Order: sequence, then C-alpha cells, then structure tokens
Amino acid sequence: MKRLRESANEDIGAMWSPDGKKIAFVSRANGNSDIYVIDADGANPQRLTDHPAYDGGVLWSPDGSKLAFTSGRSGSSKLYTINADGSGLKRLTTSEAQEDEANHAWSPDGKQLAFVTITTNRQLSVWVTNSNGGTPEQLTKPANANATQPVWSPDGSELAYVESKKGRSNLRIMTLASKAVRNLTDDNFRSSRPTWTPDGSHVVFESLRAGGARTDLFMIPSNGGEAVNLTTTPANEDMDGTVSGNGQQLAYVSFIEGKPAQLFSLNLGNKALKQLTQSGALEFQPVWRPVTKAKSLAYRSAEIPAAIASLR
Repeated sequence: MKRLRESANEDIGAMWSPDGKKIAFVSRANGNSDIYVIDADGANPQRLTDHPAYDGGVLWSPDGSKLAFTSGRSGSSKLYTINADGSGLKRLTTSEAQEDEANHAWSPDGKQLAFVTITTNRQLSVWVTNSNGGTPEQLTKPANANATQPVWSPDGSELAYVESKKGRSNLRIMTLASKAVRNLTDDNFRSSRPTWTPDGSHVVFESLRAGGARTDLFMIPSNGGEAVNLTTTPANEDMDGTVSGNGQQLAYVSFIEGKPAQLFSLNLGNKALKQLTQSGALEFQPVWRPVTKAKSLAYRSAEIPAAIASLR
C-alpha cells in the first residue's frame, strides 16, 4: 500500500484517468469542496475548481480530456464539465430540478452523459445529454417510481439502472435505440449499484436476496437469468463491488462483524478470495486502475484523516 495523499481535510471520490497516469478527486484542502488532480504517484497536485459552492462527483471522460462533476454554484446542483487542465468550464443542465451528485455517467464514446434529476416533489428520473451541450432527454418516466444509478453498457447501446417503487428496488436495462426496458430483477429484494463486466455479458450488483439484513454481491447475465451469489461469508456485509478492466477480479468492501470495513478481491474465474487491506481503520471506495494496470487500486482510508491510497 502506498499513501498518495494525506490531509487534515477530507479527500474523497478518487477516480483514475483512462490512461492510469492521474487521479482526480474531491478535497476540502483549501476550505471549499473542489476538484483536484494528482499524478498516479501522488505528485503534482493541481486544483481545477475554486468556488465556495460544493463541487463533487468527479468523473473522467473516456478519452481523459475532460471531467464531469456536479456543482451548487448556480444555486442548486447542476452538471458541469471542465477540461483536464482546468480550462473550459461548461454547464450542461439548466432545469429547475437538481442533479444528484452520485448519479452521472459518461457514455463509452464520451459523446453523452447520463444523469439523475431530483424534482421538487422528490421524483428521481434518468436523463441523457450531449457532453458538449444541448437539450437533455428524459429516459425514464415510471409512474410512482424513482430511477437512479445509471450505468452504460460497454458498447454504449444499453443503460442499466435501479428502479425503486413501494419499498422494492430492482434492476432495469434500457436499450437506447428503441427505449425498450427489460427487467433484470423483479422481486421483493432490494437490489442496487449495478456495474457491467467489461465484455457486457453480466451485471454485478448489491442485494439483500441472500436473506436477512446482510448485503451480498451478485452477478446476473445481462440478457436475463439467475443471479449468482459471489460473496457468501455469513458474518460479513459486502458492497461497493467494482470489476477490473480485464474482467478477472472483483474488488469490494466487506464489513466484517465487529471490525472496520476492509477491501477484498475475488477472482471471478476460480473464485479465489484475497483480503487486500488489514488495517484497524475503515477502508472503502475502491477504484481499479485501467486495464493496463489492472492489479492497482485507489481507495479511501480512514487510517489517517482523509488518506487516498494506492494498492498494487
């Protein structure tokens, strides 16, 4: 483990650049919640935004030229992009609804962004907009239901998301060309945080379907089928699953009974399990380095105030 950065203030949301050479994150190091970029070895920190309002939810574009984020600088949370060098700030959304910080995603070709709006009556829906600006399009209009957590398929043709209604949360997949929606799960269990495998064949997600109040990670074919429980340790609660770029490893956070959460890695082929961190502090928010460095993770640690660390 290498500590990339430590601060008396909060550093959160580390995200690798597509080439694996830089990490973007959100920090309060200078009093505001702003967007920063550092080299992969922790050197050369660069502050990209400087505004009293909250900036958060930073995501690299697929080509690494821009970052998307949400900001309250207009009075309510809106979606923005900025060039990787800090120039070219652009506001993409202008409606009265707010944009949810943790719910936007670049399309694989970088031409669009999916995002979630929150209306004044607390209705949540998925929209899409061109990354260079334009009129957003509403994708989900479920009656008396909320749609959140949109995630593009690797080929950009489909969007997985979570539909919540009457205490139930299920996974849906929309084919974007036809707007047809199919149910990936349709039951009384709470399922959330979908993430695609790199080949698009499966979706990994969190669910309570193992029974009781314990969250496990499951994998289901993206064209439908049975969900397979990937994490089955009875005393642990497992979440925040993220699949490596080569599709071979699943990193996740496990709350071991009576102990702070630690990071684990599961080989999706032979199911070999490895504990990656063994500190006495909370370890969370794992993010894989891109495919060429698939054995490296950035994550957040509470071992010291607001540490961002790298695990290789």
